[in-house]
Amino acid sequence: MGQREKVITSIKSISDLIEEYPFCVPSYQRPYVWGNEQIYKLLNDIYVAFERDKSKAYFIGTVILYKRTRSGGDETAVYELLDGQQRFTTLWLIAVAFSKTGCNTDLNRFLRFHQNLRIRFSIRNQVEDYFHRLLDEYPASDIASDETVSKDEYLCCIVRAVTSITGWLNEINDESKLQDLGRYIYSQVKFVMNIVPKGTDLNKLFTTINNAGLQLEQSDILKSLLLKRLPSDKLHYSKIWECCEQMNISLEWNAGRLFPTYDFGTLTDQAPSPLASRETSSDLQNKEGMTLCQILHSDNMERTVTLTDMKSFCLQDFKLSDIVSVSGELGGAWIGTNIPSEVCQIYTESEKIKYIQFKVYSDNYHKGIQLRLSQVGNNIEGEIEWAKGSKKRSSKNDQLLHKDWNHLTEEESSKLEDVTPGREGYGLHAFTIHPYIPNLTTEFRETDQTALPSLACRSIISFPSLLILTYRLFRFRNKQEDIEKPLQENSLLEIFKRLVASEEPEKEKAEEVEKFFKLLWTVRWHFDKYIVKWVETEGISELSLIETNISDGNISYTEREKSCMSMLQSMLYFTTNPLLWLTPFICYIIDRGDQETQEKQLSLLESIDNTLSVRQFMNNGLSLQALSWKMLESSSLKYDFSNDIKTYLESQLGVHFRHYWFQKLEYILWKEMKEAGEYKNDEKFKRYRFISRNSVEHVFPQHHEFNKTTISSDCLDDFGNLALLNVAQNSSYSNQDVGKKKIDFYSKPTYDSLKLKLIYDKEVEYYNENMVYEHRKTMIEKIMQYYTNKAKY
Repeated sequence: MGQREKVITSIKSISDLIEEYPFCVPSYQRPYVWGNEQIYKLLNDIYVAFERDKSKAYFIGTVILYKRTRSGGDETAVYELLDGQQRFTTLWLIAVAFSKTGCNTDLNRFLRFHQNLRIRFSIRNQVEDYFHRLLDEYPASDIASDETVSKDEYLCCIVRAVTSITGWLNEINDESKLQDLGRYIYSQVKFVMNIVPKGTDLNKLFTTINNAGLQLEQSDILKSLLLKRLPSDKLHYSKIWECCEQMNISLEWNAGRLFPTYDFGTLTDQAPSPLASRETSSDLQNKEGMTLCQILHSDNMERTVTLTDMKSFCLQDFKLSDIVSVSGELGGAWIGTNIPSEVCQIYTESEKIKYIQFKVYSDNYHKGIQLRLSQVGNNIEGEIEWAKGSKKRSSKNDQLLHKDWNHLTEEESSKLEDVTPGREGYGLHAFTIHPYIPNLTTEFRETDQTALPSLACRSIISFPSLLILTYRLFRFRNKQEDIEKPLQENSLLEIFKRLVASEEPEKEKAEEVEKFFKLLWTVRWHFDKYIVKWVETEGISELSLIETNISDGNISYTEREKSCMSMLQSMLYFTTNPLLWLTPFICYIIDRGDQETQEKQLSLLESIDNTLSVRQFMNNGLSLQALSWKMLESSSLKYDFSNDIKTYLESQLGVHFRHYWFQKLEYILWKEMKEAGEYKNDEKFKRYRFISRNSVEHVFPQHHEFNKTTISSDCLDDFGNLALLNVAQNSSYSNQDVGKKKIDFYSKPTYDSLKLKLIYDKEVEYYNENMVYEHRKTMIEKIMQYYTNKAKY
């Protein structure tokens, strides 16, 4: 193969792109869709790496490019972004945000290529127009207020991203540190760049990228490394891992699927013993001489069928009616190597024909195959019929796993036409027939709501984060030091390096790994019970605590009533790395949770939050990660920074105030109003919830619509004249007079901000500086009272 036919791979930083790399997003790419969760994760991960060691590179992933020479005699190449455009576009938007904050760094060189935009969007003129407006020094907030822009599907997420990134940068409020961060992003944030060869079929490549076999995640590799340390019971501990792995489904439901003989109605925080995992049929036949019929109707046996060609098989002397519960591993180049199926659904066409659908979900894509089983005499013949997968990446794809894919639309799940069953395409590596157990079935029914609880829930953390959380607690319990690496998912294998190392005797290592698996189950059990989840009802997503109900072998979820605990956790979700507060909180809950009152649990989490919140005032060099660990080591940490908080909030920092303090005040006000009881019949208060807020609102506007100047520039940036809203809320108020804003505020179905409510509850016709300073004084007093009343953790 000639050099020109090879993929050219290199490691690049932004600084390497300046002279020769203009980029284009092809027309067949989806719009920019990243939300605050992905944006803040990228920013926070970069910032942690920056603070830890500015001399070390931070890798953010891979991009795939196609080098296209422009037509019309212009030989300058443009590089089409085939994969990685979301992350890459975010890097460009970060450079825009640095420019908008007035921080002059080399990132400005990334914005343009010569006189053109560095990133162009094919046929999406409105995106390029918006980017030109950004670079022409229009304030980002002014652009976001343009109704046409904010409602455009190709622009809405870009508009929010610019505001979110700018707000995140403003919180740093240190010009020197911001300059250093800009230099770090410019030279040390790196990615793997792959340029595909000329003549590549781009449509086929793009389809392959989007339908490619599931990549082996770091958590999959870690699972394999840990299981290698175990001399026995590997299947059992693998099932424990799989039970915990599906974060959006309850542990009880997963246990019922993977441990059919285990009574999940009496599930506890203690992992099932290896006895709950069955021996293989061959083991029992060798020992006891049981018949296949006896095995299938035994409470403790199962049979695994291996498909040598991954597409067909024949079971001799077997009845179709005996197949009522299965699990399986998918295989083939399109899917991956021995991928455990998350969902295995059986449904019956007739006495002689059954179908089984084996499905997986990863990276917001779903994939699956259908196996056709036919009773032919005394034998069962099986054959793979089709494979299907999602066309587009979406978090909603996991909701399709529990539907019959024969009835999905082509848009929801499309059949693979150009790939065939077998090792080179798709198939089934093996599937396991579980024993017949009365009242247990995985047979699919369109109206059967017991297959999966109807209330859709989504975890606030990923499974890799749960693993890191568990490993921190594991190290603490074993009197080891905290993890040295940053608590980042992309460092998972590095974080677990010590646990999978082989220096220790095999027996001791095996015992250590077994303890980790058991603790993983315990942590997941308490996480499900005590930590909020995303719940979607009537099209609205909200963070809620969930009650798991088990009756007659069926599982259902119900939302608990909104409480201080759910609201505090919601506030923390939007302001603080979850692993920082979950580590001490879950540790406490595991040790004493069921023995303590809800009030005591709430008091503990409030104290954890308070301790983390004052890290910005400490001069002892402790990082947030170290402070989180210190709260495990000592229950008597006493920090009193009330004067520092007061001084900070009395400063006139404007958009540079740390967003945390606005959200924290919202929680304090909500708790106060809830406990007072005066708002129990207030529907707007009932509908109030925590959301991602990243745009600082000036109550008296910076650029008044009537050019009023009754408030000084210093007072404009006072805490008393500010509130934190999301982009859409802030845009709706714009530069209106305070009186008009008040009317708009009360016309909405819920309160945009409880802090704003206290402002607008007063007469604001003659809104002035005294009102600003009085409001600030009242708010600070409420915050001080809250901190003073909390016992130090």
